[in-house]
Amino acid sequence: MIKGKMINKKIISILLCSCLLFTLATVTTVSAAAPDKPDRPTGPNDGQPDTPLQFETSTMDDDHDPIYYKWRIRRTIPGDSFVWETDWMGPYNYPDYTCVWTYTFEDHGRYTLYAQAIDDPNGDGDVSDGTESAWSPNKNLWISELPLPPTIEGPAQGVPWELITFTFTPNDDTWLQQLQVDWGLGDFDEDYWSYNEIYDNGPIQKSYMYLEEGEFTIRARTREVWYTGMGHTPYFISDWAYFTIEIMERPPETPELDGPTFTFAGQPVTFSAVSEDMDDSNIQYMFDWGNGEDSYWIPKDGVPAGETCEASYTYDTAGTYNVRVKAKDDAGESDWSEPIELTVHSLRLMGIGGGFNPSFTIQNSGPVSKDVEWSVEFIGGIPGFHLNKQFEGSLESVKPDTTATVELPMVFGLGDFDMAITLDIAGEEPYTQTYDVFILFFYMR
Repeated sequence: MIKGKMINKKIISILLCSCLLFTLATVTTVSAAAPDKPDRPTGPNDGQPDTPLQFETSTMDDDHDPIYYKWRIRRTIPGDSFVWETDWMGPYNYPDYTCVWTYTFEDHGRYTLYAQAIDDPNGDGDVSDGTESAWSPNKNLWISELPLPPTIEGPAQGVPWELITFTFTPNDDTWLQQLQVDWGLGDFDEDYWSYNEIYDNGPIQKSYMYLEEGEFTIRARTREVWYTGMGHTPYFISDWAYFTIEIMERPPETPELDGPTFTFAGQPVTFSAVSEDMDDSNIQYMFDWGNGEDSYWIPKDGVPAGETCEASYTYDTAGTYNVRVKAKDDAGESDWSEPIELTVHSLRLMGIGGGFNPSFTIQNSGPVSKDVEWSVEFIGGIPGFHLNKQFEGSLESVKPDTTATVELPMVFGLGDFDMAITLDIAGEEPYTQTYDVFILFFYMR
């Protein structure tokens, strides 16, 4: 009986030892379990170089051991890809295993982030005997400088129903840019972008037609797009660029005036004018003759923009007059043109006579009698064959609507000459007129 009890005690001891060993083995197995795979990192989806960005992940550990994390960064585009990992960082203690990590990316590109956890079963800061988790799901993000606002070029003014063209040019060299334009009408769609219209830093032209008058502020911006083969990335959008255009019916431009600078009383003088008009309307002109009279608006039905209009006028009185012109259409009148200073003489040369005694004839086309001093000079000819080349004299009281002829002494010369006749009329500016003549010894023709 005693022997049987001893056997039973041995059996019980063996069973107890076995249970203890099993329990220890179980505890050891449990303590060696890895932390859970960390959550997918959260944080910004895009950023700029040299700007700190903050990311976060978390895990769980059934043993409630201290947890350490490390991060893996993979750059996938552009072509110079690389993979980099941090050291283990921690500890993070139960119950909050949240890891917040701040990192500054130096270069632009597309990046992928992962996180991994490891436990510290002994709690001594040495994770060499810890168990690593699997890597977390990845997080993608894009790093790039924000594009600069584009440059907007175009006319500062326009008219309704005119198709106006503007040029939009990006100001930095990025991979691919799209353009967004707000024409300033208050119906702008923030979600609409002109896809793939700007590429490789090149300009693009867009046209628009305003239907009403007003001042409109055009604004435009670009966004940078990277195509990865899996679709487009989040976008990097520039600030707005602004451009103001005024739309209104406009009068013609200030006309250009063309015409002579001297004439004679009683002789018609003709001036011409031309103007451009943004509306392409017919244009009328008013010539101001500088003596209190004008042409009024001519012609009655106007002339097309860009075509010349002519007007003639006859001055009765010698003097100096500032002739100017302005234009108008249905939208209004232009400014006056720059004037042309016109000198009107009362006496004019009617011509010259040849023979052995050269002569010239003058006419008084003004309303009053005039005294005049005259001079004649022969210039040119063959050297050595030229005598009596200068003459001068005067005439008194040349009556209105009469002519006077002046005969010169015999002239000796040989060859072609310029016969320069100067009239210095009382109360008027002197003027000179030149004739081409040929002298054969004492005979001029």
